[in-house]
Amino acid sequence: KIFVENVLVKTITADDSGNFSADIPLQENRVNHLRVEATDAAGNTATQEGTVIADNRPPILTIKPIPESLNESLVTVEGTVSENSSITILLDDRSVKELVGTSFSEQIQINEGKNTITITARDRAGFETAQEFIVASDTQPPRVTFELTHGTEYYEGRAETDITGETEAGATVYLFI
Repeated sequence: KIFVENVLVKTITADDSGNFSADIPLQENRVNHLRVEATDAAGNTATQEGTVIADNRPPILTIKPIPESLNESLVTVEGTVSENSSITILLDDRSVKELVGTSFSEQIQINEGKNTITITARDRAGFETAQEFIVASDTQPPRVTFELTHGTEYYEGRAETDITGETEAGATVYLFI
């Protein structure tokens, strides 16, 4: 007799050599407690118990929001995994942290410019879940150059000129007089 969670799921007879085999239904994504009972022709009974995990789904990986742009070179990567997993953090396809567990909080040193951070959780059954984030680090102030148009600086009772310049794309330019 084979029991799963104390429920009889199968009754089978051993062959002439004493061997037996059976496919048994398990409860998905949890620990299943098994018990096998063997009773011989004389009525003697032996029992063995064990557990098996039926894992047929990848882990669920939840990551706290990561900013798309920073003016620092460190970013904190925090998250949780639905089940005990091997967690790998990659920066631009290079491993920067490997750990095991269900939660993590790691500071990652990122490079100036665009960075790709990939977090992968792999459970004991080999199922993987991954998430990828792009983070831009800009720790350098923009360079700015400008030029005044000559010849129109002085007017009677007022001053006026044209100014043209160049700086980092997307930078906000303020003019103080």
